[in-house]
Amino acid sequence: MHYRCQSWPNGQSPRVSPLRGCKLSLLTLCADELVVYLLACRTAYNEFVKYHNFRHVVDVLQALFHFLVRIGTLPPYPSKETTSLPVSPKSPIADLLQPVDALTLLISAIGHDVGHPGVNNAFLVALNAPLAQLYNDRSVLESFHCAAYSQILRRYWPKAFSDATLRKLMINNILATDMGLHFKYMSDLGSLQQKIAHDKGVTDGWNGKMKEDQKDLACGVLIKCADICNVVSCPPSRCGVTTFNMTVRLASSQLPPNGPISLPTSSVIKA
Repeated sequence: MHYRCQSWPNGQSPRVSPLRGCKLSLLTLCADELVVYLLACRTAYNEFVKYHNFRHVVDVLQALFHFLVRIGTLPPYPSKETTSLPVSPKSPIADLLQPVDALTLLISAIGHDVGHPGVNNAFLVALNAPLAQLYNDRSVLESFHCAAYSQILRRYWPKAFSDATLRKLMINNILATDMGLHFKYMSDLGSLQQKIAHDKGVTDGWNGKMKEDQKDLACGVLIKCADICNVVSCPPSRCGVTTFNMTVRLASSQLPPNGPISLPTSSVIKA
């Protein structure tokens, strides 16, 4: 699939996606529009934030793309190149994911921390910050990211914004990055594994709602894994040290504007 834009040589833009499909064709952007959209997203991230900045976005996006290729939801890219990493056989859950779900996950990754202030949910709740009041102390930052990112999509990718199914899954994905929900997701994943084992890996008997719920869970788990794995933030030999230093700087920056307050250590360190 090629997208033609006047600013590219010979009027032909680079190939943006190797995917094809009726649903995806309704969501296409030409390369120029894609660049404008990405620049708008990058501008929406605060440069002063030590960790949750646009470099983190690239990290999560790359990890998600790698995961989606490995489970077979996306084809290897470039498609003509062979990879030394074998594609895993599709699991029953990965088989539920369609290319449009993969696109939604990648879109979610780009905006999952838009406007992050550099402090966490527990800090905002303890401070009784306006954002915590607005979102009733529940998934405060993630709800804010959803709302702010939706406005970026509305302006720069209106086709994606107006797709109710895409937005619903995108919101599910971004809310899944709340580490306060981590153990709930792990419990749900364990229950899903037991159900698949009970059904001997066959999902044909699942009704539409069951498949939709498990697809949402799979997408949430994928973006959670990508959010915390730090795959491209630095060379492997320094990755652990660099990530640790960034986390320490993030924790040390959790200070209110009017002086120190008493907060449990877990409230400061937890992502």
